[in-house]
Amino acid sequence: MFLQRPDKIALFKKPELFLPGTQMAPGSDHDEHTRSMLLDEFFSGNNLIPLEGPLYLKSDSKKGWKKYHFVLRASGLHYYPKDQKTRSAKDLLCLALFAGHEVYRGIGWKKKHKAPTDYTFALRCPKVPPGAKGIRSVKMLCAEDATVLEAWITAIRVTKYGKKLLDNHRSLTEDLAREELDKLSTARSGSIEKTIDEAKSTTDIDDSTTEGSWRDNTTE
Repeated sequence: MFLQRPDKIALFKKPELFLPGTQMAPGSDHDEHTRSMLLDEFFSGNNLIPLEGPLYLKSDSKKGWKKYHFVLRASGLHYYPKDQKTRSAKDLLCLALFAGHEVYRGIGWKKKHKAPTDYTFALRCPKVPPGAKGIRSVKMLCAEDATVLEAWITAIRVTKYGKKLLDNHRSLTEDLAREELDKLSTARSGSIEKTIDEAKSTTDIDDSTTEGSWRDNTTE
């Protein structure tokens, strides 16, 4: 089972956890303003988060999962096929190009696919029909923990979509803010109209009572 995440709120709530850039002084905390500056600074550049490290890759054979050293590049996800102390860029193999793949979280893979941990994700070509088998359809990966998983998924999405992520997030935030203002405005307008109607009703009752009393006095 796959779970697609079109939006990652954590990236925009605490970008300092994911993005390289201007660092705060020791002991200082980011606020909304500094986080906005960090996002603008990063997305005005090349949109690439430097990231590399070990991940488990699901083999097509019955050998299961094997750990490799992965490297994130602008074009896609690469890895070293051999465990070696000295690594050279020429030894890298491309696992998947971002242009033809989407990133998904894996659900229940530890039980179903014997993944080493519960922190799994995949790169899948959307043009390949669901259920298709083979190395070209799905690249299944597994991270050591939740922090590593979030780092890889966020970095891949940022590399693939770039500033579009930030623009979409801010557009959505603005739309939600407008909706809230519209709701408050409608509620306030309804409250005012209700108050006016109640006041008018009270006035009509008072006028009727006064008129009745005046007529009674006139009759007397």
